[in-house]
Amino acid sequence: PISKEVGQFGFAAKAVGQDISLVERMMRGLTNALTENSTEGEKARRTLRDLGVSTRDELGNIRPTSQILQELSEGLNRIPDAIDRNRAAMDIFKRVGIEAIPMITELTENLRIAREQGFGPTEDDIRRFTEYQREVTELETKWDGLMRKFKAGLVTTLSVSIKWIGAGVKWFLDN
Repeated sequence: PISKEVGQFGFAAKAVGQDISLVERMMRGLTNALTENSTEGEKARRTLRDLGVSTRDELGNIRPTSQILQELSEGLNRIPDAIDRNRAAMDIFKRVGIEAIPMITELTENLRIAREQGFGPTEDDIRRFTEYQREVTELETKWDGLMRKFKAGLVTTLSVSIKWIGAGVKWFLDN
């Protein structure tokens, strides 16, 4: 499930001192590389091909981004020279490429650890979280309604009290 995968990619990012936002930026860069109709887009696609990364399945559909990123990790790890590896990452991810190098090169190993450890929520966890969220929302809504009734009652009570005090002060001043 996608939620489990997100948890595992989150672990992989944290393991190299990053957070899940790096994965989001990498996915955006990869999507641009696959869809951009420019010399930069063609350069990115050529780099992916040179690394042995297949972006489409046997039916011609774009493969899941997580699979492409894992294959890309393996491809970049086959490049022994750090400068060439950085250049390839920059060709694909543009600016985020340099920032992504530690994560992408460690991705396969960190995902293996995350899977072994069972990181990421299960479908049951998500169902339970959804139910908790629904219950919390019901309670918040009921609480908000209760507070509105309390405030309305308080305003009415204060209005009557202020009118009564005002009338008393007027009577006192008149007499």
